[in-house]
Amino acid sequence: TVSTSASSAVSTALSAETSSTTESTKTYANVDDFKYAVNDDGKSVRITKYTGSDAVVKIPPELGGMPVTAIGVYAFRDCQSVTDVEIPDGVKQIGVGAFDGCSSLKTVSVPSGTEEIGYGAFTTGGSVTIITAPGSYADTYAKQKSIRVIYPVTPPSQDPLDLNGDGALNIADAVILARFLAEDETLPAEQSRSAADAPCDRDGDGCLTVMDLCMFLVKLRDQ
Repeated sequence: TVSTSASSAVSTALSAETSSTTESTKTYANVDDFKYAVNDDGKSVRITKYTGSDAVVKIPPELGGMPVTAIGVYAFRDCQSVTDVEIPDGVKQIGVGAFDGCSSLKTVSVPSGTEEIGYGAFTTGGSVTIITAPGSYADTYAKQKSIRVIYPVTPPSQDPLDLNGDGALNIADAVILARFLAEDETLPAEQSRSAADAPCDRDGDGCLTVMDLCMFLVKLRDQ
């Protein structure tokens, strides 16, 4: 049974992950090539149409000063020029038929945080590959739809506490440990093994407890 303090620590770790931000130095497609609409929350937008002619499209993380959280229904439909698309981390939803008829499309990089992919989103008429993190929603979706999936190459981490193997020690690793302690059955098996095998027993008492998670969070704060 998970204690109240453990639940609190889990919530703290999850909140910290949600609030964390990363800077990007990538060059994005011309914002004028995107039509968008404000979502019901009034704080985020969804792309409704791509009107450009670029082959490689890096979707901007913000439009109109608000984060892009969704690729709308048929947003890239019949965009014959597009060969590669990179979707930013903040996108949670890819709409029905989003890339329908994009016959030249070869790869789509889907963030690990994407939570929903609509029917026929990648019915391109060609051969598309999804690039995403192992164990992510997009990974599961691709396998269910018999779409080729590959995982991005990340540099090997030197820290044994890098539980997700992304090459950095960050709040995402603390979240994995928190979910492991909470006996979260949806935690991918690979991450569960990492939490069990890594030297996460920070206080050296021979077992993993919420105290170890708290000490993990302190380590992150102080690094």
